[in-house]
Amino acid sequence: PVPDQRYTNALHIDPTHPDKWLVGTEAGVFSYSARNEHWQPSDLIGTPVRALLAACGRFWAASDDRGVLQSEDGLRWERAGDEITGAIYALHDTGSTLLVATQNGLFFGDGTSPWTRTGPRLVATCVTSASHSPEAWVFGASPGGLWHSRDRGAHWQQIGHFKHVRVVLAPEES
Repeated sequence: PVPDQRYTNALHIDPTHPDKWLVGTEAGVFSYSARNEHWQPSDLIGTPVRALLAACGRFWAASDDRGVLQSEDGLRWERAGDEITGAIYALHDTGSTLLVATQNGLFFGDGTSPWTRTGPRLVATCVTSASHSPEAWVFGASPGGLWHSRDRGAHWQQIGHFKHVRVVLAPEES
């Protein structure tokens, strides 16, 4: 049966098994097998999950009240790093660092050590970097606009006069 959840916030197709999908909902993470059309709840239930990511050989989930979580199989989840309080809206892998956009600003780390906050304290709704320049980070805030760092978050500059930014995309590779 299909999970009866109010909203689906994130959908992630397993890069190594394209017939397996992870779905982040208002009630947690569910796994779907397209091969046998079967839904399975994970043990990350009872919290909204706003973002999913595959990086560093693991799956990552961003929750409203349990911080960032990691899983090897998408079914059994454990906390990644120390606790980040408040809602988490986006995750991004620079290739060497995980970026976490939260209601309390932007954080970065590796998922094993404590997370480090960087940039202005705004509601960070989205975050990205360019694969050819992973030290350059961009995040959007709502309200708060668009912010850019060229040095892995050491210094930040506001770009333009945007008030609300909800999506930023990395440049396409040519």
